[in-house]
Formats: sequence, structure tokens, C-alpha cells
Amino acid sequence: MPIQSAKFIKSAYKPNQSPEERYPEIIITGRSNVGKSSLINALTGRKELAKVGKKPGKTTLINFFLIDEERYLVDFPGYGYAKKSKAQRSAWLDMMQDYLTRKNDIVDILVLINSHLPLQDTDQTFLELLVDAGLPFSIVLTKTDKVNQSALHHHTIALKAFVSWLGRENIKIIHTSSVKSRGTEKVLDYIRQQIIT
Repeated sequence: MPIQSAKFIKSAYKPNQSPEERYPEIIITGRSNVGKSSLINALTGRKELAKVGKKPGKTTLINFFLIDEERYLVDFPGYGYAKKSKAQRSAWLDMMQDYLTRKNDIVDILVLINSHLPLQDTDQTFLELLVDAGLPFSIVLTKTDKVNQSALHHHTIALKAFVSWLGRENIKIIHTSSVKSRGTEKVLDYIRQQIIT
């Protein structure tokens, strides 16, 4: 069943700046230019709901989108963008960690990872942060239209091995391509399941 309504509510920098009306939250995060905005637009069927920046690292705030008047998709700033200063990248990581450890409305964290790149150090660091904090997360491999099936298979196996090494078993990994709308229904169904349960 497709999303019936989706609207931008507000941007925030700190947890206490979140919308006053509380709903379950699905966090969407990942490296800069991994396709977070494109995935949000593909999921909601609104081409310009989340602004797709021409330059990586454009999103610097936490953006809240209300979905079907019953849950938030929360778009985090992209982490790991090389052209941002080390201090800026550190500040963003601190902001995300502060938000994730303070909020208790979080149902799941969708960590977007580029399918046609090796697992980056910043991805590893962020996944370690989530495991250390005991937070729930799932992995969404993006841009699968840019990689062949063999490479995608090996990337998926490597990801599962790394997460297992961190101590998490049976992590959900979903393959998507916003360009071809591949996998978006699986992500949507998974979000609904998380909300219901």
C-alpha cells in the first residue's frame, strides 16, 4: 500500500528542537551523496519532498517528514564528506550521537551504504557507534543499478560479516535503486512492519 501523505515539518539541530507532536521515528542516515533524499522521494512518491543537492554535504540539519500522519522519516546530515572540515564532521557526528542516544521514539535506523563502493571507514565507525549504543538498525544498499549482481553479492556478504563481527546477527540488508524504483516497496513494507510491531 503506497504512502498516502507526506509533508516536511521542520529542521532541527538538537533533540530538544524536534517537533512537539511525537510519533515513532525511522531515521535515515548515511554518507554524503549516498542517496538519502532520493530514497525519501522514491518512498513517498514526491519528487521534490526532500531536496536533492547538486553538491554532497548540503544537508546540515535534521529534517522531519511526517508520513501518513502517523510516523516521522527523519533525514540526518550525511557524514564523512571530505570537503567539510574535520571540526565540522566531528560536530555532525556528535550531533547525531546526541540525538540517537537521547530520543526514545526511534523504531529503526536505516543506514544507507553505497553499493558500488567498498565499505568506507566512516560507515564502519558509524555502525560501531550504533552497536556500542545498543541501537536498532538496518542497512539499505543504494544505487544498485550501478553495480553488477556478482559485485553486489560480494558486497552484501562483506557487510554481513562486518556486522556479525561487531556482534549483531541477522541484520536486515535491503537492495535499492531510486533511479529504477528497485527495492523501495521492500523498504516501505519493512518500515510499516517496524511501526506495527
